[in-house]
Amino acid sequence: MVNQMVKIGHASIDERGKGRGGTAGDQTGREVYMRQWYDKNWNLVLRPKKATVAEKSAKACEKGCANSHIGYDMDQRNTAHTQAKLVKYDLSKIKIKCETDCSAFMTLCALAAGVKSLEYTGNAPTTSTMRKAFSASGEYEVLEDKKYLTSDAYLKRGDILVSEGHHTAMCLENGSKVKAAKTTSNTSAGTKTSHYEKCAASLIGLVFALSSIGVDSSYEHRAKIAKANGITNYKGTAEQNTKLLNLLKQGKLIRA
Repeated sequence: MVNQMVKIGHASIDERGKGRGGTAGDQTGREVYMRQWYDKNWNLVLRPKKATVAEKSAKACEKGCANSHIGYDMDQRNTAHTQAKLVKYDLSKIKIKCETDCSAFMTLCALAAGVKSLEYTGNAPTTSTMRKAFSASGEYEVLEDKKYLTSDAYLKRGDILVSEGHHTAMCLENGSKVKAAKTTSNTSAGTKTSHYEKCAASLIGLVFALSSIGVDSSYEHRAKIAKANGITNYKGTAEQNTKLLNLLKQGKLIRA
């Protein structure tokens, strides 16, 4: 069976397959977009120290990737920043066609997460200066162990992958080796029931919510979770998924 890599989001290339001189906005749906992790000779990972920064950054990345008004152009890389400031860094609300590049986009995501020390005038950090800029913010730790760089297994949602001088992207799901935290509570019978940790209240969709805390979000596993929570005929309907999502947001979703 082929291993399913985690999802990443990045600003990649313009509509002509070039880095400069393209038309503003995402002309192809693949200028700023999500894809599976790949080996880019990453040499460091910038990991948010706070879970809230990681989640808000990832959410901003997803919004940016979904907004066709944001395209790729290294020469116009700061125009998305100008537009983002006007909408208080809610990247889904940008309505003017603009441009970013890989490192400027990661900086936008960090600003959207509230890392105010990365605010800038002029030019955004580049892949060559991100290590220094993001570390200096005090909000990120630098990971250089090979296990974070040659595989997606130990990556967490919100991690920023960097190949200095070349490219950067954000991890949007937890890797297979990242353990989901769990909580326990006493039942009326005196035994303990294990629950998944709460996901962010702002998350939409059960699959994304489970992935955000490192839980297998496949249909097969969701069916097991549903059964553990009293849904015996799980079909993946909107009603069933909403019920499970609401339990997860409350920290009351029983572990399968």
